Amino acid sequence: MFQEIVDRYSPYGFKLDAAGLPVVAYHYTDAGGLVGMLSSDAIWASEYRFLNDRSEVQHTLAIVRSLLLKRTDRQCANDLRKLCAKILQELDKPQDTEVCVFSLSEDGDSLSQWRGYAHDGQGFTLGFDVNALVRAGEADDAVFCFSKVEYDATKQQLGLSKALEEVEREFTKRIADGQSRAHVITAAANAFDLITWNRAVNNKHVSFESEREWRISSFSNAAEMKVRARQNGLAPYLELTAKELCGLEKLPLREIGIGPGFSLQDQLPAVKALCRQYGYKPRIYSASAPYRSL
Repeated sequence: MFQEIVDRYSPYGFKLDAAGLPVVAYHYTDAGGLVGMLSSDAIWASEYRFLNDRSEVQHTLAIVRSLLLKRTDRQCANDLRKLCAKILQELDKPQDTEVCVFSLSEDGDSLSQWRGYAHDGQGFTLGFDVNALVRAGEADDAVFCFSKVEYDATKQQLGLSKALEEVEREFTKRIADGQSRAHVITAAANAFDLITWNRAVNNKHVSFESEREWRISSFSNAAEMKVRARQNGLAPYLELTAKELCGLEKLPLREIGIGPGFSLQDQLPAVKALCRQYGYKPRIYSASAPYRSL
């Protein structure tokens, strides 16, 4: 009964400003990630709860809890108090929504990202054609969406507050129409819980703003998920093929960057050979970011 509101606040409902789109967006990875993507003509979108920065979820939950507590502290109708209490209860439950995320950056030569996401500088960037991603993500049958991460805390709060107000209005209307209070409270709480998690996919703390991140996001079911090993355990992921990302047999790959932990001469022949092996012809560049191993 609240689905229309939920849809407006899902990643698929985000509107992109064409003037603000980068031409290329870059994914930082290690050698295994580079070989894996080119050899499979696919990307791996990590299940949201297994991203590198687990504080992302808590950041959005903290905003929502603050909004709800402010509402319950002021004088408001008893039914709305019950709704806020129910939403808070839902937020504390384990989340079973499987949202998978593939992170990219506007910056193809960021020292902090080389260190953090590309094997301490001995890794690579894959530069993807943004227009190709946008076109495919906007199609009616798209299996993913492409959206920009929001770092502005005021905009994050305003977006969630607006969504809560819409849910409250629909909730109040249905109660006034004589629908079951218990049923409507549960449905409204579940709807806003889903909105919270949808917004969390694109909300990050302002301290990460220098990453200039964009995201490919996709909802999946358990049957579609695969699992890979990483340094700190296992991570579920969803494979998105080139066909799904751009309608072609090959990924919309425009550039490959060689990390500052390598010399260009060390890796350039190998990267060229890898591209020939799998039929890619990107521009290959070497990082210019000043580098010193930690």
